[in-house]
Amino acid sequence: MEIKVNEKLQKMVLEDKNDGKRWLFVGNSIIDGCYHTFGKLNFSGLFRERVVWECRRVSDVVVNSAFGGGMVTARVIREFPERVALFKPHVAFLLLGANDAMSKVPLETFTENMRKLADMFQEIGCYLVLMNGLPAWGGAGFPNKEFAMASCQVAAEKGTGILDNYSIWENDTRLPYLMSDSLHPNAYGHLKIAHDMFRYMGIWDDNSTICRLDCGLGL
Repeated sequence: MEIKVNEKLQKMVLEDKNDGKRWLFVGNSIIDGCYHTFGKLNFSGLFRERVVWECRRVSDVVVNSAFGGGMVTARVIREFPERVALFKPHVAFLLLGANDAMSKVPLETFTENMRKLADMFQEIGCYLVLMNGLPAWGGAGFPNKEFAMASCQVAAEKGTGILDNYSIWENDTRLPYLMSDSLHPNAYGHLKIAHDMFRYMGIWDDNSTICRLDCGLGL
């Protein structure tokens, strides 16, 4: 799947490098990256190395306030002051859906909560990028795709950014090598997500050390 460049994010990274930005990652265990990477960098860590170090955005700050213990949309709404607003982010990447689905939150409720969250980010002057979950691998028995596509719907309605992980991964034959279990990417999967982010942000560089990492999988 071809990934269209988000020119707004590309400009933020490549221009005005002395204008420090605060980048926030928030959501569930996929964006948290705990445990399933077994000590390797998650995609927010790889993002920091690419953007702050390699792109020389030395005044930028990257924060990951996600929590990998069943985080759902209602909880992010409830904890928004301390999990989001506290950091005054310029840009936030939000990934939710799998836990709402597993908790049998109605799809309509999840979608409405995502709309509310989009409004909350916009109210604090933050540019929001929604990221959806990954295709369930190995027969996980809950509706993953419907919740993933709901994030795309909300992004279109609210004018946020969207990195459609689900569609990017849906027909990827390397899933067994990229996943730690049916839901969570392993360290290779996090590297793939990071590479997809760099393409989405227009900051891919064949000469970058981080972009050249592929673990033999052609990421």
